[in-house]
Amino acid sequence: TGSIDVTQTTGLPSGSVFPVGTTTNTFEITDASGNTASCSFDITVNDVEGPAITCPAPITVGNDPGSCGAVVTFTVPISDNCPNPVFTQTSGLASGSLFPIGTTTNSYEITDASGLTSTCTFDVTVNDTEAPSISCPGNITVGNDPGDCGAVVTFDVPVSDNCPGEVLAQTNGLASGSIFPIGTTTNTFEVTDASGLTTMCTFDVIVTDTQAPIVNCTDITIQLDASGMATITPNDIGGTSTDNCGIASETLNIDTFNCNNVGLINNVILTVTDDSGNSTSCVATVTVEDTIPITVLCQDITATLDNNGEVTIEPEDVDAGSFDNCDITSMSLSQDTFTCADVGPNEVTLTVTNSNDETATCTAIVTVQETILPPMAICQNVTAPLGENGMVTVLPEAINNNSLGIGCNGTLSLDLDTFTCEDVGPPIPVILTVMNENGVIDTCQAFIHVVDSLDPTITCPEDQYIPATDSYTLPDYFATGDAVGVDNCNLTLSQTPPPGTVLLPGSYNIIMGVTDPSNNEEICVFQLHIEGILGVDNTPDIGSVLVYPNPASTYFAVANPQGISLNDVSIYDVGGRLIKKVDLSNMGVDQHIDISELASATYMVLITSEEGQLVKQLIKQ
Repeated sequence: TGSIDVTQTTGLPSGSVFPVGTTTNTFEITDASGNTASCSFDITVNDVEGPAITCPAPITVGNDPGSCGAVVTFTVPISDNCPNPVFTQTSGLASGSLFPIGTTTNSYEITDASGLTSTCTFDVTVNDTEAPSISCPGNITVGNDPGDCGAVVTFDVPVSDNCPGEVLAQTNGLASGSIFPIGTTTNTFEVTDASGLTTMCTFDVIVTDTQAPIVNCTDITIQLDASGMATITPNDIGGTSTDNCGIASETLNIDTFNCNNVGLINNVILTVTDDSGNSTSCVATVTVEDTIPITVLCQDITATLDNNGEVTIEPEDVDAGSFDNCDITSMSLSQDTFTCADVGPNEVTLTVTNSNDETATCTAIVTVQETILPPMAICQNVTAPLGENGMVTVLPEAINNNSLGIGCNGTLSLDLDTFTCEDVGPPIPVILTVMNENGVIDTCQAFIHVVDSLDPTITCPEDQYIPATDSYTLPDYFATGDAVGVDNCNLTLSQTPPPGTVLLPGSYNIIMGVTDPSNNEEICVFQLHIEGILGVDNTPDIGSVLVYPNPASTYFAVANPQGISLNDVSIYDVGGRLIKKVDLSNMGVDQHIDISELASATYMVLITSEEGQLVKQLIKQ
């Protein structure tokens, strides 16, 4: 017995937490004498607790835009009672990876240090939610290919998808490169991706027919029918028209013709229109003929001469119902007026003309007959103008006013038929005698008014210059032959101032006049210049002022041969009343004063000047 010292040299004290595995515990005992003894034993702790792992629930997501998958992140928590377990993904993709469309199974395993394991599994499902893309072109409008009722049209319809495997299908219309017909063709396309998502687009291909028809015209000749009409159709002048598609209509601007078209250039326009409304025209000349002759019919007639031994017939009298398919525009006779020389049968030709200037003729007999009637003289008054020889002869026919009963062989006569200048004046009675061919007579009286309607002519001498010492006596210029008057009848001669007038030196207008029995008047004027010889007193004298003609009808003249400074001329009636006043301050050698408005009477004319006054008497006719 003594003290004993116990020491644990390895292992863990009793009551300690022994780790998994074998722990060797060694104890040594030492006595007081230093003697030792030892012992060992193992404590083995087995890890019977497996590690813990937790997978997330199944994950379902849509694809990332433009990607055939989706980036998916997740966590897989693990734990163990012992440290340093080993965590391993046995299938699937790591968190943060791009998961493909579809379902990806992710499996994980954890193994602890004791070799105990745990596993878990979850699915990551990525759905393709992005439809495929398709791009149709805009509406395409083209004209037809030449000669075709359509056009070859090519186009592209691009498609794309976030995942491969999209399929493009055309559900309506025609494929690119096809011949598209005239009009609108709607093309529909559908693209389907691997997930069954679809997208559609539509566009129109519009083909317009820009090609006009080809039209050919042919000139034709047609004939009018019995009614004077003719009709044509488009095929008559243009039966060879064609079009790349189809002809909808053919029309003519003129399709009906009548007699008015015969002989004309009838231009007819053919217009061909296709199914698309394109049109082309051409012109053809249609010659219209009237080949049906005029039917002309004549009839014989009897015509009776009238009181003057004449008869006139009309074409309608001989016509017996002529007709034609075209209008009859005129009928004429080779002879339509008959006289006594035509008594008996006469052959005449009737000519019928239609609107086309075509003619046809027939003949008829016109029998002319005369009826002898008792005479009845009917007179009319006449005016007989004398000729240049101063004579006129009046024929009985001039006096006759459709007297009756003269017939073909009757006569007309006048008891007086020749007249001269001596007969100018009151009408002269004459007797017209009418006798028929049986010798029976009748008379009537008429008046012949003989007139001289020829104006006389007069010739004046040239202006004269006469030297004189103090005065000059005016000669008779007709008597000297210086002035000449000519007329078919006797003339009345006049000279103003009159012959024998004594004139002082100065300038004068000499008026020469002629008047025939019918008061036809003609005048001429020349100037007489009386030139005073030096040394003679030529003091102006107002008495040298003349007033002519006197009597006067429409005017009178104031002559101022010495050029005196005159003031005015005043006209007074017999009662002293002033009728008219005219300024003479600017007159020349003479000045005409109009008195046409004055009544026929005697007037006083007062002429004033610085040298005094002059009073003249004037007779207004």
